[in-house]
Amino acid sequence: MNKKLVIFDFDGVLVNTSEIGYTLHSAANPNLTREYFASLSHGNFMENLEKAIAEDDYKVQEDWEDLYHGELLKLDSHDVIRGLILDLATKYQLAVVSSSQSYHIEAFLEREGVRQHFSDILGSDVAYSKVTKISDLLKKYKVSPDDAVFVTDTLGDIREGTACSVASIGVTWGTHDRDTLFEGAPYAIVDTVPLLEEAVHEVLAG
Repeated sequence: MNKKLVIFDFDGVLVNTSEIGYTLHSAANPNLTREYFASLSHGNFMENLEKAIAEDDYKVQEDWEDLYHGELLKLDSHDVIRGLILDLATKYQLAVVSSSQSYHIEAFLEREGVRQHFSDILGSDVAYSKVTKISDLLKKYKVSPDDAVFVTDTLGDIREGTACSVASIGVTWGTHDRDTLFEGAPYAIVDTVPLLEEAVHEVLAG
């Protein structure tokens, strides 16, 4: 019997990079508001970013990847998040689907000592579309959408999970607040890691 699948977004979920993202983007776009930056995640972030570059003269620093990587590795995953990963890995298959490049995520999870608990790391270098990446995981492991859950901090991700018929759980410690997450009608919205673990077990209890 195939293990049920827990798919994590990375930024804003496994590590709180929201302030890093806004700070680096605002350095190249001095008039950038937090509201506008958050709105890029109302849909697929990478696709909306490309649209902003093309239509709104939005700028991305040429050395963005190096700057982000350096700032990311100044952070760590909270012990509670690390405990969640260890607990869930005993029962479920874990994967990451993210808008960040895979090598950033690999480096962070390796340093935190939890990389081995994730079967797949699918970043923007694999595909921009999280619909594509989630669908590929379901096919690869022959898992029904009912036997998977997507954990995220953005409305856009919830919508992409829904497009794959996969239930999402929204967390409030990342990019979007509870009201914004609610627009996507996720299975649950949680404020703490223990509540997240409870919600994951509830979704996958069937």
